[in-house]
Amino acid sequence: MLIADLFVLVVGIVVYGLGCAIALALTMPFFVSLTRLRANYLPKAVSLTNVLSEGEASTAQDQSVLYSLMMRTRRATAKIGPVVDGVIPMIKRTKRLEGWRGLYQGTTIVASGVFFTYTISVILFLGFARSFDSIPLEHREPFIWEILSDVMQAVVVLPFDVVLKRTMVHPQRLNWFQPKTSMQQVLSLTEYAQPWRLFQIPGLLYAMLLRVTLVSTLSLGAQRCLLPYYEPLQPSDPSQDDFEGPTSASTKATVAGFTAYLIVTLLLQLVAVPLECIVVRLSIQRPITQQPLHIAYANNASPYRPTADSHQASASTQESVSSTKGKKAARDIDLREDRADSDADPVPHQAAEPELDQDEQHSTKPTAGQSSATSKSEQHKETFARSSEESDENATLTLHRDSSDIDEEQALPMINETVPHVQPSAPRTLSPMSEPVIALRPCDESLDEMDSFYGAAAVEPYMGAKDCLHKMIAEEGYESLYRGLPFSMGMSLIVTLGLLPGLIDMFSLFS
Repeated sequence: MLIADLFVLVVGIVVYGLGCAIALALTMPFFVSLTRLRANYLPKAVSLTNVLSEGEASTAQDQSVLYSLMMRTRRATAKIGPVVDGVIPMIKRTKRLEGWRGLYQGTTIVASGVFFTYTISVILFLGFARSFDSIPLEHREPFIWEILSDVMQAVVVLPFDVVLKRTMVHPQRLNWFQPKTSMQQVLSLTEYAQPWRLFQIPGLLYAMLLRVTLVSTLSLGAQRCLLPYYEPLQPSDPSQDDFEGPTSASTKATVAGFTAYLIVTLLLQLVAVPLECIVVRLSIQRPITQQPLHIAYANNASPYRPTADSHQASASTQESVSSTKGKKAARDIDLREDRADSDADPVPHQAAEPELDQDEQHSTKPTAGQSSATSKSEQHKETFARSSEESDENATLTLHRDSSDIDEEQALPMINETVPHVQPSAPRTLSPMSEPVIALRPCDESLDEMDSFYGAAAVEPYMGAKDCLHKMIAEEGYESLYRGLPFSMGMSLIVTLGLLPGLIDMFSLFS
């Protein structure tokens, strides 16, 4: 008996694993693209053409209401950055820039989470299966318990969700079979040293709990009110054997209730999608010096130091490097020209000197002191030129020095005023990116440093869910709050229609 139970359990695990693998293969590209679509930072752009067109003479076409609305929409949607219209275009862009592997970023994390959840569920089911038999059916899933279970689940999986979203938007290919290295890439300094700080991300826990509470309350309430006969059959009295269920007179009300429930589910996405966008933005927010885009542009850079090849770290030294190289190149050209002239005319023609009197010849003849002073001054000039060339070369080498030569005690963050926090070394396999798939929002950067970052203005970090909402509207418009709305509505429609086969079977029993 025990062997048969184990065989059934193993077969069930294998079948469940294959089903999960197929489901992940089909759904991961969509969810990765949806997360990237909502994380893409597209601030409003002001075009010179749009400004000049305001003063042009209006024509008959310009006076039409439809044309005016279209022009306003076009000007309002002018963005800075990679503009992607939806989930399918984001899939195509990711496939073009990163290949198929970019569409499955985070699959290892999701698979590990599914396996862990399934294992815990099996253990709980095998351990408490007998205790469930004594609980009446109508008391197994109370309304308030379902909401509380969703809230507790959201709190538990919050760190998992943050790591997953940051992995999805990361421009590098993270190998999660090396979890320590990958954690260094997706977590900031304080988060890596103190993982519980993920719960202290400004506004993230509040936004996630608000989303779960609203969605669970409204959806479960609508299901209980509009689909009462879809609930499991319940006994009228625990001591009796007769059951209450749908009859032929209640099927018409069930059809109407299902239609109303479908409409409520679709309208619910108008509230859930903005909260999802806010959760994504708060989850991926990191200091600008530790953003994955800046790490990706650095060659063999450490995520715990300013990257030498990033725009912020090198913009202030580009002019000095270029001027140093220019001066050195000019000196090399002059030296080559002098050598060429000396090779072409080894004994240059000396012009005939005018005849001088004896007194004049005596006065123009240099003395021994004067000749020694002249030779010393020439030696000083040569020494100064040689030292200046060496200093320029040393300065150029210093500018290109690897970040590992920096003093560790100054580069590493401090736990307190005296003790530095030693971070593990970063992987040395990063490669520069040619073009990022999305643009992440820069924050925690001064105005002078931001002047060199593609001309983007300095922005402040999100200080909470409400602040994130206001800044997203002010910087990107209302469009940023409803990205992926058609996809979310389509998924909710598919999930809701999953109830339809059960209703059809129920209708056939009483037809």
